[in-house]
Amino acid sequence: MDSSEDDFSAVMLISLSRIASRWMLLIPTQIEMLTFFQSDERSVHVQATSLRCHRFILSKRDCNIPSTPGTMDKLFGILHKSQLQPTLHLEALRILNEILLFNLSIIPCMEIPELFINLSAVVKNILQSSTPSARLLAVSVLADISGKILGRVDMASGGTGRTLALQVISFVLDQILSLVTPNVDIYQADSAVELEVKRLLDILFNLVENHLYVQCLMLNNICLVIDRLMKMLNNVMDTEKTDSSNHEIAEFGRHGKPLLSNLMLYVSKIMVSCLLNLEEVDAETSQILDALKLQVENVCKCNYFGSYTGIRYFLFLHLLSTFSCMRHTAEELKFPRRNASLSFVNSILQLDKFTLDYTKKMLEGNSYWYSYKAGKTAACQGAWSTAAFIFKQLITVVQSNSCSSWVKSLAKFSNSEEQIQLFLLSDEGMSIVPSESNIGERGCTSAFRTNYCNYVKNLRRASDTLQDEILAAFDMGHTFSFQRWFLTFRAKVLNTVVDMLKLLDTILFIQDGTGSGGQPEEGILLRHTSSQTLDPLIFSSMEVSCRMMKLAREMDLLLASSMGMDRQSVMSVSALALSCSLMAFTAGFAFPVPNLHSSESFRKFGNSDGPLHALLVEDLVGRVRHIDCETRKYLLLLLKSIPNYKGCFSPRFRNEGSYASHEAIVLHKICTYSVGEIFSLQNEATRLYQDGDAGSQILNRGPLLLLNVISKVMLIPFRTPHHFFRVRPSLSSELFLTNEDGQTVHGLSISPGSHLSLNLCLQFKNMPAGMPGPPKKVYCILDCTVQHSQTSTVIRQCKGQEAQSTKIDDMMELNEKLLRYVVGPTEAHGLHCRARPNDSCSVVNEYVSFELNDRGQGFTSCLFDVSSFPIGSYRIKWHSGFVDSGGSYWSLLNANDGPLFTVREVETV
Repeated sequence: MDSSEDDFSAVMLISLSRIASRWMLLIPTQIEMLTFFQSDERSVHVQATSLRCHRFILSKRDCNIPSTPGTMDKLFGILHKSQLQPTLHLEALRILNEILLFNLSIIPCMEIPELFINLSAVVKNILQSSTPSARLLAVSVLADISGKILGRVDMASGGTGRTLALQVISFVLDQILSLVTPNVDIYQADSAVELEVKRLLDILFNLVENHLYVQCLMLNNICLVIDRLMKMLNNVMDTEKTDSSNHEIAEFGRHGKPLLSNLMLYVSKIMVSCLLNLEEVDAETSQILDALKLQVENVCKCNYFGSYTGIRYFLFLHLLSTFSCMRHTAEELKFPRRNASLSFVNSILQLDKFTLDYTKKMLEGNSYWYSYKAGKTAACQGAWSTAAFIFKQLITVVQSNSCSSWVKSLAKFSNSEEQIQLFLLSDEGMSIVPSESNIGERGCTSAFRTNYCNYVKNLRRASDTLQDEILAAFDMGHTFSFQRWFLTFRAKVLNTVVDMLKLLDTILFIQDGTGSGGQPEEGILLRHTSSQTLDPLIFSSMEVSCRMMKLAREMDLLLASSMGMDRQSVMSVSALALSCSLMAFTAGFAFPVPNLHSSESFRKFGNSDGPLHALLVEDLVGRVRHIDCETRKYLLLLLKSIPNYKGCFSPRFRNEGSYASHEAIVLHKICTYSVGEIFSLQNEATRLYQDGDAGSQILNRGPLLLLNVISKVMLIPFRTPHHFFRVRPSLSSELFLTNEDGQTVHGLSISPGSHLSLNLCLQFKNMPAGMPGPPKKVYCILDCTVQHSQTSTVIRQCKGQEAQSTKIDDMMELNEKLLRYVVGPTEAHGLHCRARPNDSCSVVNEYVSFELNDRGQGFTSCLFDVSSFPIGSYRIKWHSGFVDSGGSYWSLLNANDGPLFTVREVETV
């Protein structure tokens, strides 16, 4: 075919493709014709045009992407021909990527391995190209296709998925080794090579984050790669010393960081992710972790890598030791072994010393930014001694006022957590855990009581530090809204744990007529308690249980208010919520008194959904994912035994799912232990009360169970979410209200019996970077409360920590109402006023919705019925949220407070 015919064919293909793209019925025929023009008989110009037209049609997302085995065979044929122009290869690869992404879900599972072999051969061939853009495209295609394949349910459930995952991991790591070990010299500084290495490692990181069954495979292969890299590096270093004793190994790279150093940093990130996502640890996994530990220790001993790399690998060893300690602590619930975890505790303390040595070297070299990053990593992995030391040293080197305030707060926060961690890992802290050696032996009681009191004081001191010193530094508007909320939550958790421990102190150390500090004995509680003394203890137990459950749900709201949070942060916050729910459940059932939930004096702790005990079981069931069938059966039996339970779970956030983190797995084991013990106690208490024997051992075992659960949960290292260090304004909305005359509602005065006709404008603010645009619809609730016990109402001004807690409480209450409205039917929609005869207040709620424009603005109007309000001042509280395209509910923080208005008599002249 001559050039004129080629030009005519090219123009024809372009014109017909444009026409076909407008009519879906023509697309299959056009695709078939384009495939015909991709044959070997056609010129390179025609083939290239055909490929571009093919890709143009595929770019029309509103149509199906038809493909046949012949189409993919033609594309693979083009990709396997090395003599063709690189542009043809790239066009064919892009088309193949589009077709595979669309059709992978329907390709038979048996055909996947052969398909991946062909694809990996193509990618490997393109990776030999001298064009960086071509290599990066090949890496991206490999990432897209492998992620899509491994995400299929049939691949994950069968052995094919593991085989394919191993092929992907091996292929990527082999390619990385080929990039960092060139034939001539390893010291070839090339930012393009480093970028390509990072893109390849991103494939592995995404596999670890999204496919939990690849953790062991990944760790085992990384262990082998580290071994090869260390041997290669040792050989080169030995060669350098032989050639010239005075020659120092040159650090290469545009920023003075060697390629291998950066590679090791990326690898450590994948290793940490594997460890955090690790579910169960069997014999094979233990062997892999032991081998990996040896390789990591070799990296720490290597003089080639900088201090920052050394710190990161020491912190990984610290994380590995703390997780091993957690695992053994949980196993001790079933198989008590005194001091079984002490070896891991000693290892943790020793690693803290080594890490501090590297930190000092890094600070001496004025590497302040890397020091800050190391402190951040330490806080996110629970290495609080390292974090506290680094942030304390950085206080004197920061220059701006805002940065100085931020670093000082981090230093104080880290120091308070360090004190808690060091005490828990000390002999005093470990002795708090109930066991035969510290409960029931007369010789150990005095020491146990002293340690117990020190434990309470330590937690109280940390809580006071958070509230009095740290939270005041975060009064910087919405920039630090997440940080302030998270620290407030931490302070409230510590406070509630302290109150639980004080309650247990009252119960466990009641003694037989002597002073405090005596020996707890079975039967003592029964002989010194009656309904007058037992009821306050049970009341206090239910009160702290209710508070702890509320904190668990507060973490749910924090997650729902933090769109764009990374997966590791979600895992961390979810684990904290689960730990609160578990402690709340155990505290609520600590007193196995039959029909306790039916008592009138304790009904105040429940709500319209049911009594407190039902809510506790429901909350825990909604969070656990990895408990055995027997434990789940026990929970459901406990739920059914509660009278007046409606049998329906309250609405929950779809986006609050509990990820299978290692911490969550440990918490599930503690949950299994707690549920089994409580179920046994409930049955035994019911039998003994029916026989007329109250059974003092029953009333003693419950509080001891709660102490055991608290001590085990507190031993789980507290880790700061990565999102905590993401200092930027949170996703929020701003609401403006005017009356029908256009006057601002704030400061408005109305006469008694009047209504408020409101015009509302909502502004969506601080959209996350990955969000394509504002949601189409935002829901909002307006709320106003009137106290019937007062003839006039005065708005009380709260300050500091009290204001923050009140704001969070209001947001939780309003969000629960709004969620019920958005998810399903409520008792009333739109305008409604609810007041119960025995209530001391009436609540007026109004639900509205906004259709947002491209600028994130929405407008609506409503009639707010405040005609029953007596003379006084009132604030309209509000809250908003939306449902994204995936069906997840998100809560929006308020960028401004609701308006104040006044009801007063009109003065007549």
